[in-house]
Amino acid sequence: MAKDKRSMNKKRVTILISIGFVLLIVGLIMKLVWILAFEKNYIFKGLEEKLINAGEKFYEINKQQLPKNGETVSITYQMLLDKEYVESLYVPKTNRTCDLENSWVRVHNNNGKYEYYRYLKCEKFESNTDHTGPVIKLNGDDSMIIDLGGTYEEPGVKSVDDDVDGKIDIKNVVIKGNVDTSKIGTYKITYTVSDKLLNYTSVTRKVIVRRKLKDAVIARTDESNIFKGAYIANNFVLYSGMLWRIVGLNSDSSIKLVLADNIANVNYAKDDVDFNKSNIQKWLNEYFYKYLIDPDKYLVKNSTFCISAYNNPNGGYEECSKYSDSMAVGLLSLQDIKRTELVDNAGNILSFLDSTYYYLLSNLNANGKALIKAKANYTIDFEKNSLLPIRPVINLKADINIVSGIGTDDMPFRLGDYTTGKEHSKLSDRITGEIVNYSGVNWVVVDHDKDGNTKMVMTSNLLINGIANVKAVSYNTKNKVKAYNPKEDGNIAEEINNNWTVYIKDDLVVNHEFSVPTYQVGQKYTDGKVTKIKTKFAIPNTYELFSASQGGVANGKYYLMNVASSDNEVLFINNVNGLSFQYNYLDFRDIGAKLVVYISKDAVISSGNGILTDPYRIK
Repeated sequence: MAKDKRSMNKKRVTILISIGFVLLIVGLIMKLVWILAFEKNYIFKGLEEKLINAGEKFYEINKQQLPKNGETVSITYQMLLDKEYVESLYVPKTNRTCDLENSWVRVHNNNGKYEYYRYLKCEKFESNTDHTGPVIKLNGDDSMIIDLGGTYEEPGVKSVDDDVDGKIDIKNVVIKGNVDTSKIGTYKITYTVSDKLLNYTSVTRKVIVRRKLKDAVIARTDESNIFKGAYIANNFVLYSGMLWRIVGLNSDSSIKLVLADNIANVNYAKDDVDFNKSNIQKWLNEYFYKYLIDPDKYLVKNSTFCISAYNNPNGGYEECSKYSDSMAVGLLSLQDIKRTELVDNAGNILSFLDSTYYYLLSNLNANGKALIKAKANYTIDFEKNSLLPIRPVINLKADINIVSGIGTDDMPFRLGDYTTGKEHSKLSDRITGEIVNYSGVNWVVVDHDKDGNTKMVMTSNLLINGIANVKAVSYNTKNKVKAYNPKEDGNIAEEINNNWTVYIKDDLVVNHEFSVPTYQVGQKYTDGKVTKIKTKFAIPNTYELFSASQGGVANGKYYLMNVASSDNEVLFINNVNGLSFQYNYLDFRDIGAKLVVYISKDAVISSGNGILTDPYRIK
């Protein structure tokens, strides 16, 4: 019996221990649930009370700031904190402060009765007070287009609805902004309204005052719709980051543009018979074309270009007799040049397409030589497999609009294909063709690598102490010209990388891999052996974008990176006329260089508009 009683007591003890353990676990779980689900909310409620109490105290002391009947006034948590009506409020269980600017106390006067509201935001914790503004619906579209000189009639507001106050009278909407239809540009009209608790909403309508580029051409030219004469100041267009000149309208009203500067030196291949399907045509439409912005939108891609042989030895006008296959990018023909010519008072025949810097035309002459446009009313011919300066030509669609600019070189017509970089924006986001001033020298953006570093080439030959031709040693000191090699004593690469950094900063320049092509006369731009080097400073090769640009400065000769196939010869550009030559390296010891660099992905813009007259500056 006693044994049974001890057994039962033992069982009771065990049960009681078990119940106690279960109750302990339940208690711990409930405490955990409280901590996780309720304690922080409880703390937040306390913060809300502190905020509204601070607001009530402020308006009790500053009664003159209370609203008139039907009106609402507001004070932010930041202001209450600054005026010491409340202590710092922290996100529950953290040391992070609640939102200073977007938390507030507001007072509404309802027939003399003051109604207080508070909204506190502490990260994921926020008051359930109405803090969203009304919904504004506009009459018409939120983006409108008006032709230059047209009339803008304000469409106004269709409705305003608030999820608490319901419909709000559209007369309460404040409309700000003006549209000047006499000036091209993009204008913004803002519509702002608030609900009873001063929760504001603002929407914007964009109004574009446009002019079709073709209309601007028609207004600036005679019945031929071609720009004529030597001095033309209002036919500049900025497209794809590059500056172009308008030649005129084609028969289909498309707009012919020619690049304002030489961009590279390219040759006809040995088996090319004319411009059509030539090495030059492929370079323009395969290599250069891929750097144009949105060509499907802007370009007539099936254009034809005159490629007939020019047979008039006296230089007079001659109708085109042969055209290229359809393509997107071509060259000017001599016929194009002739259409732009005018006779001045002295009897000189002049065109704005005349240039100190020679450039290739699409015609060959009767002997199969390539025609080069030179100075006024003057052309010369070269063997067609020579490396010749190139200025691409494109035709813009007839319906392209001008979005800004007046057509001058410093304020060219802009087409809306890209926006200019702003202060603090990354250089790695900028586009091919834009101009950057770095280390006191102008450079043009060529490309970006996969890491975001920006490839740039100088717009002109390096000037040091005002001297155009840098006193560099010969390309190398051996009897054979080797690849551009910064490790070879006497090589131009070694000179640039070890001695020229005195003149060009390298704080943003990254060590990078460059390709050194071997050049052979008449070779296609896709052919030839390529050597890879890694260095900070390089020089351009002949097919590279902007390797032939003058940047408005004619200042002597400069090396190209290409390695000539002949043992003792180097390639260089004569920057006075843009032509390339291949001479014995011993004959030209004082040739300078245009540098090519990769600028760090961390570089940012400090000022400027990315054009030659106002380049970006970087930091």
